[in-house]
Amino acid sequence: MLVSIVVPVYNEEASLERCWRELTVVLEGLAQPFEVLMVDDGSRDSGWDVLSALAADPSTGGRLRGLRLSRNFGKEAAILAGLRQVRGDAVIVMDADLQHPPDLIPRMLELWDGGRVAVVEAVKRQRQPESWPLRLAARLYYRLFILASGMDLRCSSDFKLLDRRVVEQYAGLPE
Repeated sequence: MLVSIVVPVYNEEASLERCWRELTVVLEGLAQPFEVLMVDDGSRDSGWDVLSALAADPSTGGRLRGLRLSRNFGKEAAILAGLRQVRGDAVIVMDADLQHPPDLIPRMLELWDGGRVAVVEAVKRQRQPESWPLRLAARLYYRLFILASGMDLRCSSDFKLLDRRVVEQYAGLPE
């Protein structure tokens, strides 16, 4: 069973090495083959240089790859580009800034249970500290979203595990 990690990256040169180190510690502890794909979404910092150097380092064993988009297309497009490139049976999407803790990956894989569960969604217990205008805007947005869609996404995040079947369906959507 191959575990793939997709990490969208935008102007995060300072966190890339730490992200790779922390992921490596967790993933090597799983005794499963893994790959990590960091997708540079048109960063304007030196992130691509840092990522290229990390991926070229022989100590990564070819388990870290980088994909560079020609410009900033947005986080969702970077995630989709990554999903279309990885080969894992289980694919985990997470942020490079480590707000999504790699330590949760073993539990996510346990819940996935070899494909019995198609999606494992990590949820936030609480939001990061924010200014009152941002909190107010978020509350208004989520209230409107719930009214319009009937779905409550207030605690959702991009940190999730997708089964290969879900990845194939999602990656095949033309929009």
